[in-house]
Amino acid sequence: MIEANYAQGKSRYTGAEARLEVGLHRHLWWISKLDYVNARLIETKTPLPRIPPLRGVVGVEATFKGFRLYPEVVMADHQARVFATETPTTGYAVFNFTGSYTIARQHAARVFSVNTFNLGDVLYRNHLSFIKEFAPEIGRGLRFVYTVRFF
Repeated sequence: MIEANYAQGKSRYTGAEARLEVGLHRHLWWISKLDYVNARLIETKTPLPRIPPLRGVVGVEATFKGFRLYPEVVMADHQARVFATETPTTGYAVFNFTGSYTIARQHAARVFSVNTFNLGDVLYRNHLSFIKEFAPEIGRGLRFVYTVRFF
């Protein structure tokens, strides 16, 4: 078992995140997101622990009346810039899909949703997980959600 003693040190964090949404049609939107972080101790240039890899999301949102459909692909690069007590992780891509129907009233909205995730049942490990060496991320899944929003 490896133990780590985390102590404060001078570090440098650089990163960026971007989001691009493009209206393709009145009811159709292209949605993409990208984020990146690089963090190191200044003196030793050692990578800091638990820094996520380059990640991106690409999806298309379609709406019509009360319906919303949103397929997306979530991608993460491999992470080899790791702290001494961490292990590298491989990259991955997972496909998710969300569908919902909203019934709007004067002071409340009822939303019925179906969320599916990791539809390809990809075996992958999230670099930020404390237990990634022992347990991969969840496989294919389905979730039903009913929400009432008051306003």
